[in-house]
Amino acid sequence: MAKIGEEIKKTFDSLVNSMKSEEKEDMVHREEERKLTQEKEQSHQRLVEKANSDFGRKQEVPTSKNLSSVTQNNRPVKAIIVNESSTVKVMEPKMKDDVFLIIGELRNKQPVLIKLGSVEQNIKRSILDSLYGACSYAGYSLEQVDSQIILIDPSHKPTLR
Repeated sequence: MAKIGEEIKKTFDSLVNSMKSEEKEDMVHREEERKLTQEKEQSHQRLVEKANSDFGRKQEVPTSKNLSSVTQNNRPVKAIIVNESSTVKVMEPKMKDDVFLIIGELRNKQPVLIKLGSVEQNIKRSILDSLYGACSYAGYSLEQVDSQIILIDPSHKPTLR
């Protein structure tokens, strides 16, 4: 009987030890996933901050025409500058794949006004990431007209300072 009791105790101890090692592995795996998620969030936050800082820059082109301005107390707050020979295409993406339509218009050197008001936050973030990447690659400037509206004019190249 004593031998059976010792065998049961050894088996039980080995089960407990294997469960503890599995729990440790799970904890390590969860910690690694948490760190990766945190790194992705930080990377995304840096990208969003860069995009926001780029939106905040005011860029002027001497050959462009001032089409309209937002005023407050009869003083212009923000001027929308668009090439005078172009018409502005207004697009309102509903899903991430709509960004390819916008990029297609930009390839045709067509200025695009993008309305993001009715888009979910995670889709909006994905659209902005894609647009910012495409515009950075092509050297186009993005101008934030409103909190939910962006203007991209391919003929309006940013000046290096």
